[in-house]
Amino acid sequence: MNQANAPPKSGRRFYSIVPNDEGTVDVLLNPDAHPMTTEDGATDYSITALIVRCVDPEDPRFGGDLEAHIRANFTAWCDSGKPIEI
Repeated sequence: MNQANAPPKSGRRFYSIVPNDEGTVDVLLNPDAHPMTTEDGATDYSITALIVRCVDPEDPRFGGDLEAHIRANFTAWCDSGKPIEI
């Protein structure tokens, strides 16, 4: 297997594919956690990510393997994502 296209190792996640009810998926990219201290001194986190909504995983452009397409074209996927806070 081409190592550049291998799935991420345990603990490494740069994207997540989240199924929707209508058969499409949302692709979350580059989740990034920012720690912050609350008024009572506890630590909370602000999590931001990029999202590409309502992707048809059966789209022929993905060659039958959406995950491989995301890995091979990661920068383009990030460029098309919209920032959200989780």
